[in-house]
Amino acid sequence: MALPKKGTRVIDVDGTRYRYVGDATRLEGEDSGELIVELADSPREKIRATFTYTRLNTAYQRVGHALSHIRDRMPPFVVRQTILYALTQGWKPDLGGGVRDLGNLDDAIDFSELRPRSQDPQTTKR
Repeated sequence: MALPKKGTRVIDVDGTRYRYVGDATRLEGEDSGELIVELADSPREKIRATFTYTRLNTAYQRVGHALSHIRDRMPPFVVRQTILYALTQGWKPDLGGGVRDLGNLDDAIDFSELRPRSQDPQTTKR
């Protein structure tokens, strides 16, 4: 089953359009972020990844931003790196089906490449 179009965002990574949904939460002891990604057109296999909210927010603060809400959308920077990581791990988004769980990717994301939001890759809201 594909992600619903309403409430998702689309990002272009190396000429391929992906649809994603996810948030980062710091609420009542939760300190997590979850991301689900699939192809925007003709989706097949999805990927699921988790992150630590505090780590994402700390990295954002270093470049002059912060996640603005206790439940905030996943930054496009993280989405892009997650997609690239999944592809290196053998993800074939146009084959198969179901969900490939990548687990916690705190150590797979290179936070040194984080830029202010004004420089994030182009995303569109659905």
